[in-house]
Amino acid sequence: MKTLLFQLRKGDLLFRVFLVLLVASVLTTAWRVLPLLLGTGDATVGLVDAGIWQLAFFSLICWFCLLMLSLGLFTLLRKQLALPSVHFMVSQFKNLQSWQQLSFYYACFALLLLAGVGCLVAVF
Repeated sequence: MKTLLFQLRKGDLLFRVFLVLLVASVLTTAWRVLPLLLGTGDATVGLVDAGIWQLAFFSLICWFCLLMLSLGLFTLLRKQLALPSVHFMVSQFKNLQSWQQLSFYYACFALLLLAGVGCLVAVF
């Protein structure tokens, strides 16, 4: 009897779906276990509210969902608008001068940080 073997390669759509489901299941498991871990210690440790950690974790989950949604929209729009491939865009990025690359990295970091702070503000 032959068994069914899945070979997941890094570029496959099945690999991406599997990776997203894996991260979502880890985050969901952590969401359910976090109150139990916080409740095992002494309740009078000095925490103002033990639910704050769960809200912060919920904002992290929202931020991750926002990143996945934006990646999916980018992929969909890139295909619909017939834009060049990501490999071509990266090769054009490597042709930039170092100060331009650095400023682009800082701009991406600032936007990711702003999105994370926005998720924190929306949850709290």
